[in-house]
Amino acid sequence: MVSFFFLVTSISSFSMHIPKHVENLGFDTVFAGSVMSLYMIGVLVASLLLGYLVDALGVKRTAILTMCIAMVAVLLIIFGGTNTLIIKLAVAMLAVVGASITIIGPALVSALFGKRDYALVYSNASLGLGIASIVALPAHGFVYDAVGSYVPVLWMIVAMLVINVVCILIAFNSQKKMVADGLWITESAEVSA
Repeated sequence: MVSFFFLVTSISSFSMHIPKHVENLGFDTVFAGSVMSLYMIGVLVASLLLGYLVDALGVKRTAILTMCIAMVAVLLIIFGGTNTLIIKLAVAMLAVVGASITIIGPALVSALFGKRDYALVYSNASLGLGIASIVALPAHGFVYDAVGSYVPVLWMIVAMLVINVVCILIAFNSQKKMVADGLWITESAEVSA
């Protein structure tokens, strides 16, 4: 969970660099501002949608779907060039990562660890969120300063999204093993006991 929170916050922090990336593509600050407006609207819409999907599909499937949508968005940003429609669509899609911090993160903690120790687990796992807030935003800028492009950062984000999917799969598989070994009591077992 710490890794998930760290990576999802690192990915989301790239949103602060979107206007500069758009300007590097040759667009003016007005277009860059409108793209950021789309991102913010996307976070709002994605928050509502992710809440619904967590209830409809389950948190595991929703989390994996979210990371896949974000991967497609980043790849569109990388390969979309200066196509304004692709840029707007990609940035709006990338907003799912920003929304996932407050929707999927807590839902994952609840699904994996239950409600009994939720506060303890969430507070420990959210250390990744705090550390990423300090490290990732300047790290993206340092990479840009070193190479003069955000493309390497975008490829690193794709890698982070893949790692997040792996973290989700490992977490749910580990939970199943712990339950099977009697090391973890599910909420349904607590109620019947």
